[in-house]
Amino acid sequence: MEVAEVQSAWLGPPCFREESGICPLVYGYIRSRERRPSYVLACRRVLTRYCAQENLLLCAVFVDQEQCGNEGRPGLTGLCDVLELPDSFAVVMVDLRHLSPEPDVAHRLSQRLRETGARMLTVRDAHPLCATASNGSAYSVPRWWQ
Repeated sequence: MEVAEVQSAWLGPPCFREESGICPLVYGYIRSRERRPSYVLACRRVLTRYCAQENLLLCAVFVDQEQCGNEGRPGLTGLCDVLELPDSFAVVMVDLRHLSPEPDVAHRLSQRLRETGARMLTVRDAHPLCATASNGSAYSVPRWWQ
């Protein structure tokens, strides 16, 4: 799959569930390639701070550590399970590289998350694949869409 195909999939029309209540329920996701507790703790603090600023209720943070496969991630599997609950509003990540630095894998995993009906929110707005448009100008995916 080429970068242009991945970008067009990201820019397609969203189909998400509505917010449920005053503070929407969100779940965090962190992936660390190595077992680094200090990195996971720092990411958790970033997610907690972001959710407080955005008036989101961070219910839990799912973590995948070490060299787990792209599809066999227990944290991501648990995240998908809770995102299917009716009160779940979104998943929040520091950035989308927590899914994967590989475009094909990131696209496949983001589709898996989107199939739950939940939104995808990132603390850092720009998607690594969408950092530049075809004409070379910079842009980012709007937060309300993710």
